[in-house]
Formats: sequence, structure tokens, C-alpha cells
Amino acid sequence: MSETVTILPIEIPDAGDTVAVAPGVFWVRMPLPFQLDHINLWLLDDGDGWTMVDTGVQGSKTKQFWQRILDKHLGGKPLHRIVCTHSHPDHMGLAGWVAQTWGAELWTTEEEWATGRRFSLESADPEMYKAHYRKAGVSDADAAPALEHLGGARDHYAEVPAHYRRLRDGETFRMAGHDWIVMVALGHSIEHACLYCPGIDLMIAGDQFLPKITPALVVPVNSPDESPLRLFLDSNRRFLDLPTSIRVLPSHNLPFSGLQARIGQYESHHAKRLEMTLDACSAPASCVDVARKIFSRPIAGHAMFFAVGETLSHLHYLMDDGLIRAGLDDAGIKRYSRT
Repeated sequence: MSETVTILPIEIPDAGDTVAVAPGVFWVRMPLPFQLDHINLWLLDDGDGWTMVDTGVQGSKTKQFWQRILDKHLGGKPLHRIVCTHSHPDHMGLAGWVAQTWGAELWTTEEEWATGRRFSLESADPEMYKAHYRKAGVSDADAAPALEHLGGARDHYAEVPAHYRRLRDGETFRMAGHDWIVMVALGHSIEHACLYCPGIDLMIAGDQFLPKITPALVVPVNSPDESPLRLFLDSNRRFLDLPTSIRVLPSHNLPFSGLQARIGQYESHHAKRLEMTLDACSAPASCVDVARKIFSRPIAGHAMFFAVGETLSHLHYLMDDGLIRAGLDDAGIKRYSRT
């Protein structure tokens, strides 16, 4: 097993340009209007055309960069396919515009297509989210920035195409002259597709495996009993069997090797976070009470969305193991305590 995570010595592409990372595989980096200010995207030369993996968010700046890159690098061949690892706006936000502009077909898993399609057409239900935050112990004033963040999510999408080609776990398809295996991973999103190529010892990992940060594991408001942390840790273990020499292309930070070591680091990180969560429930505590004990930085603005969602993920894990219980107080706030 790989013992360390090593950043690969590859030059970072300028916005509006590409860098080759393997034969026929090119790295593109786009800006994001978030605290995490960039996303890594990929172009693959299929011989008779090109595949784009993930798209960036809807926005004029991203469109301008894509126009420049595709005018420069396609070499007269069509962009015939968009593969989206998952439905979050930095990955699927421009899929509709790319499909319409270049005639490319969207390929993604069924659950991610359905989620992205819904996100691009419907605004978040504010009353459902207000009730969610009140139950978590968040005041209306503290919840307001998170609600604003959620309410603006639709703006980061062009309309996701109504038609798509479904990707299934375990299937193989061709890109850049090689076979790529779809490996579905869970936790960060509902049916996240990682793309593994044995022929060139490479994996396009989306957000599932990142070298320096942990992917957000947020309990969905419309599925409030979900346990994304358990799904994440369990689904990651199947990747331990991949070759230790595999090179990982993540959606954020830099390409790296040491996948198995990174999975081990995730396990250790969340084990410590679970211990902190359990300690925070020594006396009955709301979700936001627990969040303020386990996160070192102040929780403010739209960070409340991630803090509440991830804390709930850890609380649900401990509840499933019978280590804590939950009940509503007289104010309708859910309180968690050790069993």
C-alpha cells in the first residue's frame, strides 16, 4: 500500500489553456466564484472527436475560457461528448450550454443527471430549508446567508439537457484510445462516477479523492435521515484494490499519487471528528452546538450550510452505531446526547 500522498510534478495550466497529463489527456483549470476558487476539468482526444470531463459553473467568464480553448485545441474535430462525474454546479453547471453550442451528448449516471436537471430547473424550497435549520438549532438570522446561498444555486446552471447517455457502475467505455471503467462512489454526491483507466494507470476522481481537503459530506435536506459519511467511507474501500502506482486527477488542488494513503487519511480524519462529535454530546446539544465545538473556524455566512450538513453526517453515523440518541425539545430543536 502507498504510504504517502505525493503531488505530481505537472505544470498548472493557465486559465484558457491546457496542459497534457497523459497521451491524449489534457488538464484545464477554470475559476470558481466560491471560497474554493478553481476546478480542474479534462479534455480527451478520442481520435475522431473530443470528450470533455466536467464543465465548470454557468457564467460568462467560464464560457469565454471554453470558447478560447476549444477554438484553439479541437483541431477541426467535433466535441462529441460531455462526461460529468456528478451534478454539483462546478461539474455540471455548463453542460447544457456546451451541449447546445457544440452538439455534444451528455454522459453521466442516472441519479446525477436527475439531480442536476432538477437543480437547473427548480429553485430551493425556502420553507423546507428554514424548518431544517430551526430543527438544527440555527437562528433565522444565522440561517439567512445559507438560505441565500441555496436560493442562488440555480444561477450556477444552464439548463441540464433533457436527454443523456446513462453511465453504470462497472461499465467500460473508450476515451483517448483506452478503456475507462466507471467506478461509482457515494457520500459526496448521490451516484458519483470516478473514471479509471488501467491502460495508462490513471483515474479521473472528481471530488471523491482530493489530495489536501476532504470532500463535503452533507446530509441532504430532502433526505434528512441519510448517512453520507458511512456511504463515503464504505464506498472508498473498494478503491484500495487499485494499483498503488495509480495517478489521480482530482477536481480540486493538484494531481497526485498515493490513493491508498489518502483513503487512510480520510479514515483517520473522520475517526477523530467522530470522537469530537461524541464528546460534544456528553450533555444534550443541538446540531449547531456540536458544530461549533468540532469546527475550529467561526461558522458564519454560507459556511453554515456545510457546517450543519457535515455535523449531521457525523451525528447520524454515531446514531446508527447506537452511541447517541436524539429527541426534540419544547422549542422543536433536535438535541443529541450519549446513550
